[in-house]
Amino acid sequence: MARCANPPLQNEFVEQARENTFTWAMYRNILYELAVNRFKYGGFTDTMNARMLELNLNGYGAATIFREDGAGLIMNGQLAYDLRLDYYGNPISWRAIMYNGVNFSGLSSQNAVLVYNNRLRTSTFPLVSMYAQKLWDAQASADTNVHLQKYPLLVKAPKAAIKSMKTVMQKYIGNEPIIYGLENLDIEQVQVLDLKVPFIAPELLEYKKNLWNEALIFLGIANNYTEKSERLNIPETNQTQGATNAYRETALRERQYALEKANKLFGLNLTVEFNVEVEQMAAEVTKAIFRGDDTIG
Repeated sequence: MARCANPPLQNEFVEQARENTFTWAMYRNILYELAVNRFKYGGFTDTMNARMLELNLNGYGAATIFREDGAGLIMNGQLAYDLRLDYYGNPISWRAIMYNGVNFSGLSSQNAVLVYNNRLRTSTFPLVSMYAQKLWDAQASADTNVHLQKYPLLVKAPKAAIKSMKTVMQKYIGNEPIIYGLENLDIEQVQVLDLKVPFIAPELLEYKKNLWNEALIFLGIANNYTEKSERLNIPETNQTQGATNAYRETALRERQYALEKANKLFGLNLTVEFNVEVEQMAAEVTKAIFRGDDTIG
């Protein structure tokens, strides 16, 4: 039976792709964890779940709080529109989809309340995914730039000598103090071009910090830990805080509006406020990501 094995170079590509995916997923999960912890709820009944409410809002852009008529329970679930809409694009009737796939149909303004993630009724997940990709790309570019300072070489050799050159380069990358030439290696046929790659890793890491800070602004999370205070003047600080508060308020008000309607409809006392603890959480994550870099306050 013929052996079926991936060439070594292909294995390298597979391993690198796997590492890239893990890194992107790490940034995505960190940002998403911050997103779903931005708000703190109060007054929820035992049959309601604040975690699932935020997962649905951030993941799908909308959710619903409803009364299950059969058991008289107040619950919350993922929103699924029916076909009919009113003049302003609001659903006339809708369904709630629970985590286990159970559907509750026949919901309307008489027994349910719509909850939206923001005024556009969009999810947070695409934003988180985009910044995760950008953060991974910035870090990968910085890592590549550092590696190219050690071996910024382009090697030209005959096809028959490629295997021998790979052996030589492995020794070079492995920091061997002496590299012995192979007997069958014709040095005259080998050309090495120094690419002279400039060292720009610090600039790339600074770009990564700016991306991180920008992502937190769009999540409405204040982040004063990415730059030392002396680097920002008062107008710049006020501008950043203003943008952060604006994105925070638009998400908070949609939730407050929905809970006020639910309180009137169901006779509850549901509350929501911004979770200030998420800012400390973001600060600790920032320090961990940038490893205590001296540009962090």
